Amino acid sequence: MANIPYFLFMFWPVNSYYFITAKTFLGYKLFDSSAKKDLVFQQIKKAVEKLNVKIYSYSIAQNHYHCLIFLNSYSKHEKFKQLVNGGSSYLYHEIYGQTETGGKMWLDCKTLVIYNQTALFKVIGYIDGNLLKHGEVKNFDDLYDNKYSSFKQHADKYGRGTMQGVIDQVIYTEEDDGGSMDLKTFNSG
Repeated sequence: MANIPYFLFMFWPVNSYYFITAKTFLGYKLFDSSAKKDLVFQQIKKAVEKLNVKIYSYSIAQNHYHCLIFLNSYSKHEKFKQLVNGGSSYLYHEIYGQTETGGKMWLDCKTLVIYNQTALFKVIGYIDGNLLKHGEVKNFDDLYDNKYSSFKQHADKYGRGTMQGVIDQVIYTEEDDGGSMDLKTFNSG
């Protein structure tokens, strides 16, 4: 640890929560089926196991994914992205061939450190409710049944009403008489 420059710890602290997100090239909906989303899902699981990190929240949408992980080493966030992005790209091209993006799969990848509990709960709500936000599921029942969101795990552990409340703190939703969600606004503050 003595050989690592101090400024790296200011930006990538050890024993911290990291919000990792990646978007497909130009937002193309490359993961438009369960089989395609499974490629990303399996790579996330592989990265968690290989790097020995804890994952707290995840969501895999048609054109992006989000993960909230706890890292004990500042360098693991880059390795995590490499395993997920590189691995899913490789598998996608092996199975489905070249994409309409000319082989480019991931364009925009970001890592944010979560510094306080308020931000942590907002990130969990944002990730767990992300498929709802993007209209990939119609309501909380669909979200609960969707394996590409960690909502079910959190709802089972903390209570469904609690987790719906956490999501509503970030994504304001209202269920209509038919059981579909109506997104009113997106609360980023």
